[in-house]
Amino acid sequence: MLKSRLLVFLLVLLAPGFLHSQNERVGTVTVVRKNVFDVADPAEDHVPYTWVNKLHIMTRASVIEREVLFKSGELFDPYLVAQTERNLRGYVFLKSAAVEVRRDIPGIVDVDVRTQDSWTTDILPSFGRVGGRSTWSMHMRERNILGLGKTVELIYSKNLERTDKSIRYIDPRLAGTRLLLDVIHENLSDGSIDRGTLGIPKYTLMTPFSMKLQGRRVIADERMYQAGDVAYRFHRHMESFLFQAGQPLHASSVHAFDMVLGYRALNAVYTSTHSVAGYAPPQDRRRRVVEIVLDYTEADYVKEDFISRFDRVEDFLMGTRLSLDLGRSVRRLGSTRDEYVMGAILGRGLRLGEDSFVIAQARAAAIRSVSGFEDVIHAFSANFYAKNVLIERNTFVIHGEAARSYRLSSGQQMLLGANSGLRGYRFNAFSGTKSLLFNVESRWFAVNDFLRVVSMAPIVFWDGGYVWPQERVFGISDLRQDVGVGLRFGFTRSATNPVVRFDLSYALNNEGTSDSHWLFSFGLKHAFGGETNAAGNVFLPYDE
Repeated sequence: MLKSRLLVFLLVLLAPGFLHSQNERVGTVTVVRKNVFDVADPAEDHVPYTWVNKLHIMTRASVIEREVLFKSGELFDPYLVAQTERNLRGYVFLKSAAVEVRRDIPGIVDVDVRTQDSWTTDILPSFGRVGGRSTWSMHMRERNILGLGKTVELIYSKNLERTDKSIRYIDPRLAGTRLLLDVIHENLSDGSIDRGTLGIPKYTLMTPFSMKLQGRRVIADERMYQAGDVAYRFHRHMESFLFQAGQPLHASSVHAFDMVLGYRALNAVYTSTHSVAGYAPPQDRRRRVVEIVLDYTEADYVKEDFISRFDRVEDFLMGTRLSLDLGRSVRRLGSTRDEYVMGAILGRGLRLGEDSFVIAQARAAAIRSVSGFEDVIHAFSANFYAKNVLIERNTFVIHGEAARSYRLSSGQQMLLGANSGLRGYRFNAFSGTKSLLFNVESRWFAVNDFLRVVSMAPIVFWDGGYVWPQERVFGISDLRQDVGVGLRFGFTRSATNPVVRFDLSYALNNEGTSDSHWLFSFGLKHAFGGETNAAGNVFLPYDE
């Protein structure tokens, strides 16, 4: 009886890998490429669109072909078709990617891989205004060098805290291999940041081996805020090293269970730039962490357009994603002290109808030492999307998040303001140890691909949120609220495909806002997202 039950269990576990038809094989695989503008369309077969096409170097066929996860003659697997499409859509130099199958001959599945390029050369300034403060930058960037899919970028920017001159190079397929190379140097007005990553990312659930090697150095000033103003500064000199290697314990086209072993090293030194009552820099620390990560993913995706990026198709993971991280920092290896470093992420999506779905995520992190738990943070966020509400091309979005922290290290704080979801209030207006934020936004994608270049969406919104100090209890009546209207612009043929945001908001409360309660802000990307805004400012044990 026990053997029969074990056999049934193994069949259930392994069966998903054999769900594709054993009788169908891949026939011809054809790559069909389009330039930035499609000259087969009479509306685009004229100047200036033809000029743009001549200036643009198309993505080479070999770049597209190397991303195809199946070959002619192999057994046909629908999962590999869908994953090939998702992988191609993940490249910014492609405006669109679709993998289409044809069954003209019994038992043979012919496949067409269709892509269209984006315009990948950017030489442009950008401006922003958040919480009454201005930002600007100048970008010089090529995201598809010679049609090979490689990126080089030069950026000069002045954000809300510092100026930054950076150079970056990204090669997603180094020397034609699966190796990803990403290196960046940032020259800051108060220091510098250097980071290099070399790795083999997971490109399917059944990727047999993944690896990540990363080094990082940060020399910069950090800031503590009080009521939107900088109350204290300290200097951080941090160097870190990471090596991870993983492989699946079980993998199929339905789900995968991976184990990753890793080693992390961290040296962090903090110095005070000046003395302020009530504030002190964090304690210096050294960590030498041996870790194990267990990761479970279900391959259940939904693809939708007119969610965040106008007519660009986006892939949203609906299946369960669970990651458990446990590390041991040992003094004998050079750590400041013995401690356990823990982290967990749980995510899940749910379809609520043909045009609506919700995606939720919970995450937690903590350090356990002889003195107990510290740097504890747990957060939950959820995004609800409903398309074609009342009118066509209207997307209704509700974002909610809650976060709480405990015994944060000196120099850590949770922040909320115009730069993190409360558009009617000052930059980092509220600080504390527990937060709540709600955003409701109606986006009407009224103009799509006007002149084959730009799209536009008017919006209306409501925000409500607050960050409570440690000693103060939660109170819904404490929520600071604002209402407003805005415009979103999208440049449909750009590889960057930025969402340009203009918002006019009115704060319904007095604390943390301007005298008039009106605040105009503009910049790139949406005002809120799937990740927690307030908790995102905290340096967690694994991402310091």
